[in-house]
Amino acid sequence: MSFNKITLGLLSALTVLTLALGAPAQLTQTLPMGFETTDGNAVSPFPFNFANPQTWQFHYDSGQFALSAPIVITDIAFRAASPTASVQAFNFPNLQVTMGEASTNYILGAHSSTFASNFLNSTVVKTSSWTGGPVGASGTSTATFIPVGLDTPFLYDPSSGNDLIIQVNQCSGSPLWGTSVDCVSGAIGAVGGNRYGSIVSCTATTSILGGPDFVPIIEITYAPVAMDDLALTSIDAPVDTPTDCGLLSATETVTATITNFGMNPVPAGTSITLSFNADNGASMATETFMTSATLNTGNTEAFTFTATVDFSAVGTHAIAVSLTPLAGDADPSNDSSSKTVRSGSLSLVTTYPFMENFDGPTSITGQTTPPANWRQDTNDATGNFSDWVFSDSSTPSGGGPSADHTTGTGFFPYVNDAGNHMAVNLISPCLDLTSLTTPALTFWVYSNNLTTPTTMNENFLHIDIITYPGAVVIPDAIPAIGHIAADWRPQFVDLTPYVGQTIQIQFRGSSDGGGTSHDIAIDDVKVDDFTASPGQAPQPGLAVLDINNAQDVIGFTVPNGVNGPFFANASVQGSIDFHFEGNPNQAIVLLAGNLNVANVTFPGIGILDIGGPPNMAGIPSGIALLADGTQLGLPDFFFRTDAAGIADISFGTPNLPPGILTTFQAVILAPAPQLAGITNAVELTITP
Repeated sequence: MSFNKITLGLLSALTVLTLALGAPAQLTQTLPMGFETTDGNAVSPFPFNFANPQTWQFHYDSGQFALSAPIVITDIAFRAASPTASVQAFNFPNLQVTMGEASTNYILGAHSSTFASNFLNSTVVKTSSWTGGPVGASGTSTATFIPVGLDTPFLYDPSSGNDLIIQVNQCSGSPLWGTSVDCVSGAIGAVGGNRYGSIVSCTATTSILGGPDFVPIIEITYAPVAMDDLALTSIDAPVDTPTDCGLLSATETVTATITNFGMNPVPAGTSITLSFNADNGASMATETFMTSATLNTGNTEAFTFTATVDFSAVGTHAIAVSLTPLAGDADPSNDSSSKTVRSGSLSLVTTYPFMENFDGPTSITGQTTPPANWRQDTNDATGNFSDWVFSDSSTPSGGGPSADHTTGTGFFPYVNDAGNHMAVNLISPCLDLTSLTTPALTFWVYSNNLTTPTTMNENFLHIDIITYPGAVVIPDAIPAIGHIAADWRPQFVDLTPYVGQTIQIQFRGSSDGGGTSHDIAIDDVKVDDFTASPGQAPQPGLAVLDINNAQDVIGFTVPNGVNGPFFANASVQGSIDFHFEGNPNQAIVLLAGNLNVANVTFPGIGILDIGGPPNMAGIPSGIALLADGTQLGLPDFFFRTDAAGIADISFGTPNLPPGILTTFQAVILAPAPQLAGITNAVELTITP
């Protein structure tokens, strides 16, 4: 829509006022208009009191603006739903705000469900964190507006007839506002605005919620456009290190964008002087550039300095860029910009043990906000259940745990099988392994497939290592974990290949096995130096002993393959179930004695972890021979492996007082040249 004579007259009057008073006056109004001293008639937890990642387009009619002329919007603000409500201290570390001129109408049915299709043009005006509060009850007729703090102003012309869209991508928040947002609702076309959004992803491309008319009440801070106003609107480089643990370089380029907010064009070939100051004077430069083309109102051009900055040190770095005003510039306040950029991780883990039980980030089951410095991968999957979900109770499918592993009352993250995604990634903080000599990852997993057979519709958990520099993903540090059992089971990952490096651990769960009955959960993640027991480990295919699903002191079972000894219980009303593995059709010699880890080593055969001090011949004392499978009598005859190399033998538990009974260890014969192997030891305790 072209300016009419009244609009031009108003603009001229504003220009005269601007020239008389200097910089354009900063004005404010609400959108929709008229709510400066009046509460809205609706409330909503979106987008600042709801923890899920969200994408929202708030679409305001062009007729809701007090000025029907070009304006520069410098900030926006939201408020609580009631003047008696208090907003607690809040933190949204990943908030992006985009403002744009709409190509569609705000009314339900006219606004496209595809977010991008509603923009005629757009500018990202904020990509930084938003923190604030607490903000107490206002004591007036409405709550206090809380400014967002835009990084970049936005030029908008209500007289064009094109609506204004404010898009908010809220990826995470902790803590939240603690109260709802003030909104207004009404019949279609009655409010002058509407909202359209997704509450499952901050990178959603389409809306799943919307109308009839329902929109937050916001306050915009703006100024009328001056005749001459060249502004420095953004610092485009350097930016935060592109990976969590990577570093910026010692020669980072500095790029800034200028925008013509004035009515008069800036001719091509105009000399532009820019200066930067990095880290409070650590490096500075002033350079002159030439505009490559005429800059009409709203046009931009970016310039890159030849001088560079050294941001290679880990931490936060400051960069400020300023523009030397041209003659007649009406608003020197927008001639500079500053920002901070991150080099490397600001939460690098250097002290161990590092432990995470996932009980801190939420108190509401079903949310997806991870613990501090953990993150959900935004590039792995989209749609429903594309993130790990945090729960303190049974998962919807019934296939996950009913409680966490830590205490039974805390939270655990899980991959919901209803998502049907190839990869759903939960990524740890950055871990500097320099101080560790034998680093290892341990965690507990619950992976129970309700489908029969369990190989049908099976999902898997993969453990990937992301190494730095370069953010190189090393997949499958251990074999993929599929169905295990309806129980929490410990897992062990050797990290010694990464000693001296900075890494992240990526828990990559799948939900695309088919069906919806195989959720996968984890809990109690720990990274520390792992000092292996000096005891004998199971020797798969040669010599393995398990009794009643024995575990080591950490919780690892015999099949995990860690060094022994292991420990088992047998109740007086139950049984003692021996499980042996070795070569096929071989004799088993079962021994017993007091536990004495690494008592005697027999090279090439194994370590005896039982008995007393050895005699002159190197044979330990205090060892009892319980069964000899080389003999044909009973019960010796049963102590032989079958054609598959397995022997399972059970006895009723003797009626003995509770306490440690003894420690069992076996020698299993083998064909030449091995001859024999010693199993791991299992200490057995009698329980009531």
